[in-house]
Amino acid sequence: ILVKVSGRLDALAAAHRERHGRDLHFVLLSDHGNTERKVYFRRGIHERLSDAGLRVRDKIAGPEDVVAPTYGVVSFGVLFTAPSNAETAARAVIDHEGVDLAAWIVEPGTLRVISDEGEALVSWRDRDGRRRLAYEDLGEDPLKLGDAVAGLRRGKQVDADGFATEESWFEHSARGEYPDAPRRLVDSLTGTWVRNTA
Repeated sequence: ILVKVSGRLDALAAAHRERHGRDLHFVLLSDHGNTERKVYFRRGIHERLSDAGLRVRDKIAGPEDVVAPTYGVVSFGVLFTAPSNAETAARAVIDHEGVDLAAWIVEPGTLRVISDEGEALVSWRDRDGRRRLAYEDLGEDPLKLGDAVAGLRRGKQVDADGFATEESWFEHSARGEYPDAPRRLVDSLTGTWVRNTA
């Protein structure tokens, strides 16, 4: 959708420039629904977590506790729990109808992402002051990055260990089902944009 919107804005800007001889300026706002209504995809989430041996709580008080907050109209959710329970929590909810993907850090520099169909690893390393990312499909390509990986290889943009720059990943995955997924997953789970990571 964003690619289509971007194309329409480019066309509108070009038409405005041709007609009026000056650039058109856009003001974009981010909208998360502007509503007090919460997303209630959690129905069934608590039961799955409990069945996996975790205790759903409002705050973490013990090693088996998990917190599953709700937000406004957004397309993601988070679970807060001890790192040792991250895989258990992710696997407990992955078959829920409202969950497409789940991810957690398995060790420094590597996260695992799962869908109800497959699994993959996303790894990251800093080299020469730049972060590089790698994607290893462990079966069924949950992030649908097969074409992006092939494009990176054809363009000789991956090193011997399979790592490519963030810019290269963006270029090759921007039009995919999960645009820029490796970077976005790493950022979301390493505290790049939030103080308390899920």
